Amino acid sequence: MTMFELRNPAAKTAVAFAAAMSLAGIGAGTAVAAPSATDATVQSCYGSAVSYRAISGLWPALGGYATATKACTDVNVKTNYSRKVRVCFQATGECNGYRLAPKGQWTVAAYGVNDGAKFRLEFSGSNDGTGMVAY
Repeated sequence: MTMFELRNPAAKTAVAFAAAMSLAGIGAGTAVAAPSATDATVQSCYGSAVSYRAISGLWPALGGYATATKACTDVNVKTNYSRKVRVCFQATGECNGYRLAPKGQWTVAAYGVNDGAKFRLEFSGSNDGTGMVAY
């Protein structure tokens, strides 16, 4: 019996649906990829982002420090225009190398930052700047 010979409208719908799924390559044995833990972590991290305003190339301004959180394993920036940025840590007084942060793109400014680490962003040049930071 073909789909057009079925008398029950529900049966016709079920057969049509099964045929469409088969044509689309979706069936009982087809696995659909779920978002990875990494995807979820990145979304959670960026979801915790805050706006920054660097004054004289520093954020936080006036000698302050931000505290790394569990939300992110890295310090990430999204600048409103391309800048070079580095991260300096209060505990050691050391800074990593400058990294180019292209306008409008998330950039890892420092990898593997421990929860609770105190840090600040330093931008090349002394002009003010704005954007987002996730840590």
